[in-house]
Amino acid sequence: DDFGTQYSSLAYLKNFPFDTIKIDRYFIKDVETDEKRQAIVRAIVALAHGLGMRVTAEGVETAAQAAWLRKLRCDRLQGNLLGAATPPDSIRNFLRQSSMASQRSALEDF
Repeated sequence: DDFGTQYSSLAYLKNFPFDTIKIDRYFIKDVETDEKRQAIVRAIVALAHGLGMRVTAEGVETAAQAAWLRKLRCDRLQGNLLGAATPPDSIRNFLRQSSMASQRSALEDF
């Protein structure tokens, strides 16, 4: 998560069984116009794919960012362009309702 920032290290890629690298939103901001960010993101994607890993880019806010990342063959995109984060209470309510619906359906089969 957040590859390229804080305590992430290339050594982790070799020492732990990761299957996905998530690129920090810092590198995605202005990626469609900032050549230095482009170089960094290209390198991360190439490294990940070379190691047989998938790449998720977080913080995708614009259609231009999404288009640039898709052209680069980034595997997954996350960000407000694709959908805002769901509050925990909404998730709990959804799961509760889904569980109740499944139980009702099972009873109807009797």
